[in-house]
Amino acid sequence: PQEFLTRFPGQPYLAEAAYMDSQIGRVIDEIGRLGLREITLVVLTSDHGEAMGEHGERSHMHFVYQSTMRAPLIFWGLPELKAGLRVGSPVRTADIAPTLVDFANLPALEGIQGVSLREILAGRQSAIELTSYGESIELSQTFDIAPLRFVREGRWKYIHKVNPELYDLETDPSELTNLFETRTERADALRERMRSLLADAGPGPEDSRIAVDEATREQLIALGYTTPEETATIVDELATMELWGDDPSSKARDIGIISSSQGFILTGDFEQAYLSSSELLERNPGNGHALGLVGQSLAGLGRHEEAVDHFRRAIARESGKPIHLRNLIESLEALAAGEELIDARMALLELRPCDAMGSDLAKELHGRKRYEDQIRLLAKGAESCADSPEHLNNYAWALATLPDEEYRDGNEAVRTSRLAISKLDGKPGPEYLDTLAVAYAEAGDFSEAIARGDEALAEAKSLGYPQVVLDILAQHVQSFREGRAVRE
Repeated sequence: PQEFLTRFPGQPYLAEAAYMDSQIGRVIDEIGRLGLREITLVVLTSDHGEAMGEHGERSHMHFVYQSTMRAPLIFWGLPELKAGLRVGSPVRTADIAPTLVDFANLPALEGIQGVSLREILAGRQSAIELTSYGESIELSQTFDIAPLRFVREGRWKYIHKVNPELYDLETDPSELTNLFETRTERADALRERMRSLLADAGPGPEDSRIAVDEATREQLIALGYTTPEETATIVDELATMELWGDDPSSKARDIGIISSSQGFILTGDFEQAYLSSSELLERNPGNGHALGLVGQSLAGLGRHEEAVDHFRRAIARESGKPIHLRNLIESLEALAAGEELIDARMALLELRPCDAMGSDLAKELHGRKRYEDQIRLLAKGAESCADSPEHLNNYAWALATLPDEEYRDGNEAVRTSRLAISKLDGKPGPEYLDTLAVAYAEAGDFSEAIARGDEALAEAKSLGYPQVVLDILAQHVQSFREGRAVRE
């Protein structure tokens, strides 16, 4: 990528496009080299376009105009495709999967809304009439306004918002002339079509959301495909057809300020970030997003006490957004805030129980003898991250070894430890075997505790664990032989 930035100085979009084109070329060349040209279908697409200032938007997240909703879609490779064909009628990204399945001569997908484009791509069909739908919930998450939606049929596109818009894309592809007032019947028909689409869509599949490990999540954040906070989901689509709040177009200035503020923060220009975000907060008093940006700017300037105040106010307004808690924690760490810092970490883990920092926090709670908070934290992690051996193992250890008898449960510790081991890809390491051993001891089964303890010690020796660890494992086995459970 750096090579292309050098070739296109000051033109990052051109550099990005040239780099992408070169990488696509590598794929195409390799397909030809391998002799797979006749049996390979390549599809090039994107998840969005770029507004680049059109309709007052610099990026691609907030509005639903064609500049962002219209994305490239190119099919290449198979002899059946009609070379040079340009499809004039609109198609959807939802149509890609059924098209691929059809070209592969596989059974059609069930329970989907997309259709196969095979006939039109082969030139056997001249056009296809489809209803397109799109939405943006970005502004709804930032400001207290309704989600932004559009529906398109043929040349007509209706945008559903407080001040509705209707465009004839055939004569007005840039969406500059709103025909809503003069073509109300057309707009009403498209709005009802949108309503029926939402009513017929039904809930998403149960497996549409999956858990990812922390490393994958951080990569997705870095690439811009997710955020440090949970993305809101619309539970009742039809209910949000009823509009509320300001019209999204009135937020164009605010969107620009947000982009500027975030850019200044990313480049470390916290003085400018503070001036910019303060203007946003002045325009939107009490807004959680604005409070968070001001807080980040203050933290960057080293004004952590003021930053903490802004983060607290942001949390009060938007308690479900982990990013405010993360920022609060960083400022509290800078202030060495003690118990308040621990409470903030606890609050974050209530929202993100699978976060990697849970293990360290549990140890800190243990050190402060806050056993009730420790066991509650670990229990939630084990419940929420049921496929994570580490979370299950940590919970089992606490159930077996906490000094306070009120929170120990040997039988549950054994069950949880065995479950943790069942989630491992390979054979259990010494730490898992040791947990199972202390769990059996707490349950009163010392013969099993000795057997598993000996196994843990032998495994640790074979792996070359340090002597201090071997000594601890040996001490545990000796305790089991003497009929004593382990208390940490």
